[in-house]
Amino acid sequence: MIDTDVALLIAVFGSHDNGKIEGRTRIQKEICLLKFQSEIPFTFNYKSYYYGPYSEDLSETINTLVGVKLLKETMVSVGYNSYRYVYSLTEQGKKLSDKLFATKEPLIAKIKREIEKLEIIGTPELVLLAKAKSGMESTAKSSCVTRNQNE
Repeated sequence: MIDTDVALLIAVFGSHDNGKIEGRTRIQKEICLLKFQSEIPFTFNYKSYYYGPYSEDLSETINTLVGVKLLKETMVSVGYNSYRYVYSLTEQGKKLSDKLFATKEPLIAKIKREIEKLEIIGTPELVLLAKAKSGMESTAKSSCVTRNQNE
């Protein structure tokens, strides 16, 4: 039996074009919005962090999925000493995603619909939405938060 959070997370990736999400901040905010706004039953705990809500549990789960080869992590340089992490489904991950979508489970279909809405929103706007929907602000003053939001 697959863990519910893992299954839902694989469905999120499978709902994206090419099974790919660019940026750790984007992943954090999408899952936060799916949990708090769309009522997808993720069990990840969130706390206030640099860009609003952050889940260490989610970060650890992503790392585990990379470790078991369901996700691939690619580090892309976006400037001097600045990187963006891109996560994409591996072939194994795509097969699992296809199985989840083949179940015709209403929750999986809902994730697909919600991701279609989120995909057209830029990451900075997702950060603001996640803060508003979760009630969690950034831990740093906005003038100090100048790091790359796509890390």
